[in-house]
Amino acid sequence: MKKVTLVACMVALTMLFTVAGGFALPNSCGTNTVLPANSGVSPDATDMIIAVAANFNEPLLDFLANYFLPQAASGTTITVCSNSTGAFVTDLNNNPGIYDFFFAANTAANGFGSGFTYAWGIPVLFGYTSGAANNIVDLSSLLITPTGKQQWGVGQYYATVNPVTATYSINTLTTINANMVAVADLVNAPYGQMAETIMNAMTDPTLLNPPAPAIELIQFNTVTNVQNMVGTNIIIGSGTTPTYKISSGFISKSQICPMLDSSQQAPVEPIAYVQFTGNELEQAAALINGGNTTAVDLYDYINDDIPAWNTFIQSYCYGPV
Repeated sequence: MKKVTLVACMVALTMLFTVAGGFALPNSCGTNTVLPANSGVSPDATDMIIAVAANFNEPLLDFLANYFLPQAASGTTITVCSNSTGAFVTDLNNNPGIYDFFFAANTAANGFGSGFTYAWGIPVLFGYTSGAANNIVDLSSLLITPTGKQQWGVGQYYATVNPVTATYSINTLTTINANMVAVADLVNAPYGQMAETIMNAMTDPTLLNPPAPAIELIQFNTVTNVQNMVGTNIIIGSGTTPTYKISSGFISKSQICPMLDSSQQAPVEPIAYVQFTGNELEQAAALINGGNTTAVDLYDYINDDIPAWNTFIQSYCYGPV
């Protein structure tokens, strides 16, 4: 019997299993992980390849494995490719139709098929408060404000900024020589682009601490876990002594959602963060291949019950549609 399988493709991850059949995946997909699902064969089974922005990869895998696949035709194989939105756009522009479905981190998917908004992503700036090479103390270690404006209280570990203005500034010196901020790809990743927008909005030079150094950005690729970058040492030039340390990083709130309490606000792990609710990213998906019955079924499954879909995405700290 042919197994129903869910194949998760993440660039630069170690191949854990081999996809049966050895079919060629698009350039923007990369190596793969195979997750088992139900078995059996149905004449209605149609394989499907999905492109998904890295920030939505885990929620999508959860949704497919636990909600969509159990009701899909037995024998269906779904391949999920995770990468930056820009990488997928480039691949789709060069090879239209290589994916059946596309979940982007912005509205780019609308240009490739029957598009719809599937989530609103919330960018956050976060850092660890303990257990890392470079610790922050509290929220004031991430952002600083001028006298007379909103001040972060001692021991406060989360806050909401809406909208971003020059009232706030990123603290560039959490500890000695720690003025690097990890961001996603500024060209291909919408969350990297939004991080740059947020930082550019914090323009008051008197708010920098100290005023002289500029914030230096360390870009992480779509498969690097930014949580593993924040707090690490970065060696600049020759020698073995770390010249800088990454003090904080921009990421989707969904990626720190497991670190928050049931209110999705207060941290339950040693982090501090600021969420920028005035800078949400509209994330759109598109049914590209209308001739693929599994892709059409997925489109209908989501859009026929938006309240249920909103409940699901909100469980991952996304805004509802």
